[in-house]
Parts: sequence; C-alpha cells; structure tokens
Amino acid sequence: MDRLRKSTDAGQNFSLLHQITTGATEGALVGSEAGGPHLYPLLREGSDWNLYRSSDGGQSSSLASTLSGYWGGHRSIMAFSDDASAVIYGGVNGLRSADGGQSFTTIN
Repeated sequence: MDRLRKSTDAGQNFSLLHQITTGATEGALVGSEAGGPHLYPLLREGSDWNLYRSSDGGQSSSLASTLSGYWGGHRSIMAFSDDASAVIYGGVNGLRSADGGQSFTTIN
C-alpha cells in the first residue's frame, strides 16, 4: 500500500520504483500525463489521508497535504490529463487544487 511499483510486461511482473512511507493501510492513485507522468498517491496513515505528489513518474514523491473531509476510496479523487497541477477530491464538499495538492478551495 505504501510503495509504487512499475510493470513493463503488461502486468506480469512488477519492480519497486519508490517506497513512499511505511504503515499505510489504504490508498488510491491518480495521475496526469500533462508535461510528463505526474502521480498523486493518496495514503491513509493512522486517521489521516495524506496526498503525495510525484512529478517524475514515481521515482520520488513528497507530501503535498493532508486532506480534511476525505472519506476514502479511489472514486473520490481525480487528476486531469491536461493539467498536472489540478486535483479534485470529494467528501461532503468538493475541493480543488491548482497547485499540485498544496492547497485546496471548496468548489460547491
């Protein structure tokens, strides 16, 4: 749950790209192809949902923010194929980031 792996043979085998953290119990992964592969791993660590950002296709990542009001699940977060810095997530409210997950504003 806390590692990014890559396959070059249609999913037959996977190699470790990067260990993000340790101890995550749930996660989701979204990405953007804009300007190169940007990935947004979202990991539940304890009671927090932490959003990480990788701008090098998963070779490294850094903590972007802790998402408040996130309920979990892979259908509640999305990135955009034409804007690597845009991320949206939802819980009771929808929130949007235009700076790679560093800050969010409510959109509803």
